[in-house]
Amino acid sequence: MSRALHPSPRPRAARCPLCLYRPHWRPGTAPLAAALLATALHLTPAPARAQAPADETLSWRCQVVYMPARSTWVRGLALRLEGRRIAEMRIDAQPVHTFAVEGTLLLTSMDNERIAIDVAGGQWTSDFRGAATGRGRCEREPVATTPAGP
Repeated sequence: MSRALHPSPRPRAARCPLCLYRPHWRPGTAPLAAALLATALHLTPAPARAQAPADETLSWRCQVVYMPARSTWVRGLALRLEGRRIAEMRIDAQPVHTFAVEGTLLLTSMDNERIAIDVAGGQWTSDFRGAATGRGRCEREPVATTPAGP
């Protein structure tokens, strides 16, 4: 290809080192502008960071009767809250990987057991895919508070 068809590009204008747009500064003033900006940023006090709210752990102790065996099991439920969000759910000290929240109802499954817990009403309902069912009541345990991370 010949150079006549592809002329050399026009020389680009120098760009402002602070905003990377077309030059609106005079040559030789960029170092001064950068120094002034750095000084202003250094002298400006950093805004005070609000202390993160503490993580709160809510715990329940549930007595569940499993049918048809009529055996009673004591199950533990722990919810770690970050603000108003449930960050972690544990049943019998084992983390639950997925759960759903529908109002006051928590839905999850663990080891082939589908579990529904009504935290407002204190009710536990579970089902082993039709082979067995569990029903019980849950009582709140005292609240434990841990300081939030950095």
